[in-house]
Amino acid sequence: FWSLFLVYGYRSVITIVIISMVGRRPNIYNKTLLSDACADTPNHTHSSDSLASVAEFADWDDTIQALILSSFYYGYVITQLPGGVLAERYGGKWIMGTSMLLAAILSLLSPWAARLDYRVFIVTRVGLGLCDGVVYPVMCVMIAKWMPEWERSRGTTIIFTGSSIGMVVSIPVAGLLCDESGSISSDTVPLIPSLYQHIPARFVFVFFSFWSLFLVYGYRSVITIVIISMVGRRPNIYNKTLLSDACADTPNHTHSSDSLASVAEFADWDDTIQALILSSFYYGYVITQLPGGVLAERYGGKWIMGTSMLLAAILSLLSPWAARLDYRVFIVTRVGLGLCDGVVYPVMCVMIAKWMPEWERSRGTTIIFTGSSIGMVVSIPVAGLLCDGTFMGGWPAVFIVFGLAGCVWVVLWAVFVYESPDTHPYISIEEYEFIVVNQTPDDCRKARVYTGFISPDLSRLTSIWHRIFREFYMV
Repeated sequence: FWSLFLVYGYRSVITIVIISMVGRRPNIYNKTLLSDACADTPNHTHSSDSLASVAEFADWDDTIQALILSSFYYGYVITQLPGGVLAERYGGKWIMGTSMLLAAILSLLSPWAARLDYRVFIVTRVGLGLCDGVVYPVMCVMIAKWMPEWERSRGTTIIFTGSSIGMVVSIPVAGLLCDESGSISSDTVPLIPSLYQHIPARFVFVFFSFWSLFLVYGYRSVITIVIISMVGRRPNIYNKTLLSDACADTPNHTHSSDSLASVAEFADWDDTIQALILSSFYYGYVITQLPGGVLAERYGGKWIMGTSMLLAAILSLLSPWAARLDYRVFIVTRVGLGLCDGVVYPVMCVMIAKWMPEWERSRGTTIIFTGSSIGMVVSIPVAGLLCDGTFMGGWPAVFIVFGLAGCVWVVLWAVFVYESPDTHPYISIEEYEFIVVNQTPDDCRKARVYTGFISPDLSRLTSIWHRIFREFYMV
């Protein structure tokens, strides 16, 4: 668990640390805002230099920053396959220990490398990726040796949850440490309340966007736990031998192999059917990624997001009925869930570009996309509790609860969230100016390039392909 916690810490913290390393430059809005706010203050003077953070690496341009952010994955993708092969041949303990030791050393050397030259810093990030790339395949080999089949799903869930918790914890901890070292803190960004319930409209957008990704990862993750309850556990020779040895000295002891298997509603589903069910979500998920972004740019993201989440909630509610009708119908509902949830990430990127000013974009994006990690961390144990209980028949309660939660979210999204600041009827003039003035034409151009998956920059293309490989590797 803690090895994966550290791996995701190494790979995630750079997204926060680099903000403190390069600083934030002043823009015309902030100068105008401070000038207006201080116009009536006697003897008030300020310079434009006071608006910018004094950053040690302020001369790093966007290209250098993009190379640094993506360099981890250049190494990460290389050692995936060799790591598994070496672990099977020579054992996983020392391969894991050596890679984690080297990663820790490279992390300690990172400040020195950054101060020496950005190219040296990139090399350390590539080295971190090479070290951490072996962790997942080595862990799978060691799980196969250590976890009995009876407990494998539970143990694997606990172990791999470390990656999600590592991301959730490491990012805010990195932010706190950077703030303590003198970078810009949340107090330096003016939080001007809107006329709408004294809450800035962009904060409302961030709040509901967080829960959308929470639900998306709930829909995709719970099946890994629910299917255990649906098909039950079959007895194997290990369990029979264990019970026979334990009861050998007990007089008049009798037991049958039938008592070792859980009574399951879908015990006739073989491994092939289960594999199809577990993977079917991603058949649909990969199809709507690109169309989702294109449609959101052309027609707006609010209703595309709302419609897809509503359909996903309905499909979740229909899942118990579909499973009892036929496993093929259940597979169709999982594919449909993937089609619906596949649009969420690209649509969210389009809406973030409209709602989050450049001054707050990194913070808002971090909060929103943290919903995916927290959704996975929370939904899996909740699904286990519901499956073990008697509420709504056990496993059907998982689909029903998440489906109802999705319906509630859609209603709130439709009422409280708007397409952009231009269409929001309750946004304050101050907040509107804060958002719009901080969005330059260059930002919009970059957002369109990224969403359309067309970029002349090799580092951006590498980041996109990394995300594709990561999503399929997590399957």
